[in-house]
Amino acid sequence: MTTHPKCKITVIKRTVNQDLIDDYLKNFPKNSSPCSTFQEGDEFLVTSEFNMPENFCHWAWADIRREILAVINDASYNWYQKPGVVIAGCTDWFRPVYFKIEKLSFAAAPSDKKFKAVLFDLDGTLVDFQWDLDKAIPEICDILSGAGMDMACYGDPPSYVSLFNLTRDITDQWISRDGAEDARTLLAKMDEVYDRYDQDAMTRWQPYPETRTILTELAEKGYRLGVVSNCGREAVHGILSRFNLTGFFEIILARQDISRLKPHPESLNLALQALSFPPEQVLFVGDSINDIIAADNTGMTSCFLSCGESRITGFSASPNVHHISRLSDLLNIL
Repeated sequence: MTTHPKCKITVIKRTVNQDLIDDYLKNFPKNSSPCSTFQEGDEFLVTSEFNMPENFCHWAWADIRREILAVINDASYNWYQKPGVVIAGCTDWFRPVYFKIEKLSFAAAPSDKKFKAVLFDLDGTLVDFQWDLDKAIPEICDILSGAGMDMACYGDPPSYVSLFNLTRDITDQWISRDGAEDARTLLAKMDEVYDRYDQDAMTRWQPYPETRTILTELAEKGYRLGVVSNCGREAVHGILSRFNLTGFFEIILARQDISRLKPHPESLNLALQALSFPPEQVLFVGDSINDIIAADNTGMTSCFLSCGESRITGFSASPNVHHISRLSDLLNIL
């Protein structure tokens, strides 16, 4: 689990001191480019002065840790226009990078609000839906058929969730009858397919335009946040890291953390245990009928975002949930 971020680092400027390069360095181009590790506007969330954000430069981290420590611990610099904001730079004097470091203040969970925490699905909810169901499902069906499964029991047409969950039910019976090796072999083949299509989706995933803004606002208002996804751990953590979203979430649960996918309530029940909140104090936001059913099965209130999987597959959510068409509409519910 992660903790709330304490400060944010924003890259504000990259420069090149070409005269120093020409005078003092050898084998360096005459028209050098700025440091390629960062781009102006890059943002990184810092959970403590001891934990370097993912994809940050180790050398720059060492250079600016003093300022990070000062900001996190409320040091006051009267020469800055705004309290809680300092500027720092790395000590590569040939191609320096300059950073804005700003304190993030998180309020206590609002006592007068119904919800104390918000959990999110990932694919189709925080990032756009990109799982290639049309190709993945037939490939999984071929594996199951080759293993002698009765495909009629999976439904017509089968879904990627039913293929996973029902197969786990069947292989649990195999294990109870000394068929553990066969079960492991089949499940490993299926996991390889799910992981491969996760990675395929990961190449196209992009956060919705409002994702970072809404997460920032919810965190600043004191809501505890989490991600509960049917996607694999490598993809979930990888995409959150790529877009510097990891630090928002106290809880991150993926496919390898559970035995059954949503709509089974297992993953949401695990999140509730970690939060130590009753289900009525937690809102779950998802984009599929499976998300809504999973929340119903835990007693949570659910919120259906109508721009992800269910829009694509033709499912519609229960009328007994909140409905939004964009993430910013969450603020009207909370």
